[in-house]
Amino acid sequence: MYRRTNQEFATKYMWWFFLIQAAPLPEHLIGLDPQYYLQTILSGLNKTPGAITPEALSEYRRCFCCTSTIHGGCEDMRASADIGLEMDGADDCAGNKIVAPVHALWGANNTVGQSWDVLATWRAKATSTVTGRSLDCGHFLQEERPEETIEELQRFFGTV
Repeated sequence: MYRRTNQEFATKYMWWFFLIQAAPLPEHLIGLDPQYYLQTILSGLNKTPGAITPEALSEYRRCFCCTSTIHGGCEDMRASADIGLEMDGADDCAGNKIVAPVHALWGANNTVGQSWDVLATWRAKATSTVTGRSLDCGHFLQEERPEETIEELQRFFGTV
């Protein structure tokens, strides 16, 4: 997705490009008001009002609002735009593909689901069967559509 992005995606998923900046820039800026940053990101990604309960939001805040968690999140995104791209490129050059069955789930109301052909993206990376579908939600399938998510996972892992 980094290699095939456009302005619309970069605008809607600005944190992908913000979080990959060299430390400590994003860590410092997020750390100035981590609750605001977290609330803004969660509000933008969640497309099902009420799906993230006050109790869950409280736990997200508790876990997120410390410097090590913020740094870890930035490092994860940095890796995806650095070593992750290198490894993908090496796999592409070597003809390496995923050989295990793949079942992709994504939110139909999320930017990724609206901007990308998710199944085609995974089929290009796999020699095995690629199945999946979108769910009527945003980014947080497990919170926005928990029953459908578990049914999909049970069905997939029951057939593997």
